[in-house]
Parts: sequence; structure tokens; C-alpha cells
Amino acid sequence: MHNPAVARVRALVRDNTELLVSAGFLTVLAMMFALVFAALIQLQSGNDSMARLVQVSNSKTAAAHEMRDALRLRSNSLKTMRLASDRFERDEEYQQFISHAGKYRRARETLVGLGMDATEREIHGQLAALTREAQPWSDNAAQMLMDDAPGTEVSSVMEQAELLQGMILGTLDRLVRHEQENAVGALATSREHYRSTRQLLLTPVSYT
Repeated sequence: MHNPAVARVRALVRDNTELLVSAGFLTVLAMMFALVFAALIQLQSGNDSMARLVQVSNSKTAAAHEMRDALRLRSNSLKTMRLASDRFERDEEYQQFISHAGKYRRARETLVGLGMDATEREIHGQLAALTREAQPWSDNAAQMLMDDAPGTEVSSVMEQAELLQGMILGTLDRLVRHEQENAVGALATSREHYRSTRQLLLTPVSYT
């Protein structure tokens, strides 16, 4: 004999079961969307961070190259002044010599303004000390050439100026290598970030 009460209980249990299954499915679906959203946010954040790091590293490398170019141009200007027999030609090259110093200073200010890590602070400290030591020698050599000083005296001053400029160039080479190492490290970090994000994106799949 059919019992209406038992039928109602069974219908209620069936309805509750369906409700629980639906709720569980929606919960899993919501978790999947949350994980995917979090992974996408993480990926975008990592991409932005790596882009900024690479941009700064490239800017520092460019500034270091500008400083090296300015030093070489100043050295070439001194040699040109020494070979010039015409005083007006020598004065014109002297003006170029001065302008190259401005190019070096602006590039160095750009470099400092981009921020520094511990290694960069050490290198910048060495650059600052060498620049303070080298500049008077170069300026004195240029002034002596403008004043038609004896060749032996000019040679002595120019040799010292070139020695110090060579030390600055070597220090700048160290800076460029350091920036290249930073770029390689940023690439490795980016790859690891992509791997972890990919794993996070694949996590919901493992639950389905």
C-alpha cells in the first residue's frame, strides 16, 4: 500500500540532493573562475614588473654608452687640438671638448636618477671618484694646448688624462656587464613567473 508520507519524504530527499549537487557544482565553478582570475592578475602584474625592469636596465645601459662615447670624444678632441696648427680650428675643437663634458654629465645624471642597487652604488661611487680625478687633467691638457704650452709638458698631462679616462671606461664596462646580468636575471624570473602562473591556471583542470 502506497504511503503518502513516505513519498513526500523521498521527494524531499531527492530535491535536497539535487540542490546540494547544484550548489556544489556552482561552488566548484566559482572557485575555478576565481583561480583563473587570480592567475590572470598575477600574470599581468608580472608582465608589467618585468617590462619596467627591462626598460630601466636598457635606459641605464644606454646612459653608460653615452658616457663612454663622451669620454672617447673628449679624448679625440684633445688629439685633434694637438694636431691643429690653426688657432681658430683649435678653438673650435676646444668648444667641442667642452660640449662633450656636458654630454657626459647629463648621461651620468640620467644614470643616477634611474635608481641603484648595491652593486650599482659601488660602481657609481668609483665613477664619481675617477671623474673628479680625471677632469682636471683633461681640462688642464686642453688649456695648455690653447696656450701653446711646450709639447713635453702637454704630453705628460695628456698621458695622465688618458690613463684615468681608461680607468673610467673600464668601470663603465663593468656597469654595462652588470646591467646585462640584471636583464638575464629578469628573463629567468619572468620564465619562473610564467611557469607558476601556468600551473595555477591548470589547477582547476585537475579538479574536473
